[in-house]
Amino acid sequence: MQHFDIVIVGAGLHGLAIARTLVDASSVTPQRLIIVDEARSIGGTWAAERLYAGLKTNNVVGSYEFSDFPMDLERYGLEPGQHIPGLVVHRYLTDFARHFGLDKLFRPQTRVEVAFLQADGTWELDFKCSSEDAPQAMKLTCAKLVIATGLTSDAHMPTFPGSSDFLGPLFHAKDLHKRLQDLGGCEEVVVVGGNKSAWDVCYSVATAGARAHMVIRRSGGGPSWVWRPIYLFGVKFTLARLSSTRFFSWFDPSPFGSSFSWVRRFLHGTILGAWLVWAFWTALDFFAAATGYGDPRLMMLRPWTSTFWMGNSLSIHNYETDWFDFKRRYTSQMAAS
Repeated sequence: MQHFDIVIVGAGLHGLAIARTLVDASSVTPQRLIIVDEARSIGGTWAAERLYAGLKTNNVVGSYEFSDFPMDLERYGLEPGQHIPGLVVHRYLTDFARHFGLDKLFRPQTRVEVAFLQADGTWELDFKCSSEDAPQAMKLTCAKLVIATGLTSDAHMPTFPGSSDFLGPLFHAKDLHKRLQDLGGCEEVVVVGGNKSAWDVCYSVATAGARAHMVIRRSGGGPSWVWRPIYLFGVKFTLARLSSTRFFSWFDPSPFGSSFSWVRRFLHGTILGAWLVWAFWTALDFFAAATGYGDPRLMMLRPWTSTFWMGNSLSIHNYETDWFDFKRRYTSQMAAS
């Protein structure tokens, strides 16, 4: 049974950052460290097999990169202010791993099934290696275990009564890359959910000429906010720019913020501060709504909750054309008929 000093599960942004830090600090020799991931390629969420046409990050150029490996605009064909395409993120993370020798530590198509803490403090891992041949179940031990799989590594596929009798394609958005061609002959597509991935699928379906129906359960959280740029006094404001400023972070009630702690204590520990926090999020709701949700034809897409409660569902309109135009045209067609 092989033994390693450290095993990192997940070859996405955080897994690579941890591996780079450990190797650079010389706290472990590269031969005693491995990075495992069930994907075929490096990138985690941005692995090649998870990318679909038009996929972009909510981050603009310059806000999604490692400090010691800049995302060069010319090298990656980018422009300032542009939302980074998914293909570029995958290429960038692959280049980063290759530059620092992390690609040699990467074991693709390796899924950890069980992690067991032994009496001596080491870990025993049961894992399965997938390949063109039959999957092989194996074991290894390690002194330290790092879980860097994130929240989106496993798809949550709901079950529906009668789905086994459904003759059309039925798949999760995670598999859109490899199943998009299955939608080629479809005229009507139902998309279950209202978060950003659901918006992406609807956009892919609509641009292909089909009609997408976004279905959201009433007991859920509703559709996500999709923020488009607004202009105040000739200045362009985007959520990507606002959310990356320290000022924005002060109004987040997270107890883990450390910058300007006295400001945070004032905002979240005094009556006046609480009123200012309320005013900030109320204003953000107003500006988010002002990006297009006031149109009567878009009222069904207006989120049910404040931006304060949205978390990662507070998203950004980063499509090549106006997503909302599809909904306006559909509503107008229905009214005409």
